[in-house]
Amino acid sequence: MLNIRFPTILALSSIVLLGAGCANTQPSTADLMRDYAQAQGAEVALKNSLAKDWEKGTRLIATGEKRVQRAEKDIRQAEKELRDARKTLQKGKREIEQGKKLKTGSERKFRDEFPESSLAD
Repeated sequence: MLNIRFPTILALSSIVLLGAGCANTQPSTADLMRDYAQAQGAEVALKNSLAKDWEKGTRLIATGEKRVQRAEKDIRQAEKELRDARKTLQKGKREIEQGKKLKTGSERKFRDEFPESSLAD
């Protein structure tokens, strides 16, 4: 690949375009200077745009890293809460099972001990 800078390409393309329009007229030194200035202006604009993008990228990285840290902390907290909730759920289920066994056992024992008494079903 040729190592030709943007301003050089722009100046050469201007020369070709001007030359194609008027075969006998060569661009003047002033024309070449204007072409070079225009190319430099485009290069400056491009460099400024790239610098702005780089700065914006830096800010996005910083805010993104903060968001990731907060989210990771929130996830750890949510996972802890989920583990705690699952433990509470299991404890609740065990209590229900124990309660049902106690009720069934006490009813059975009551009927065995006091057959003449009736329990409402």
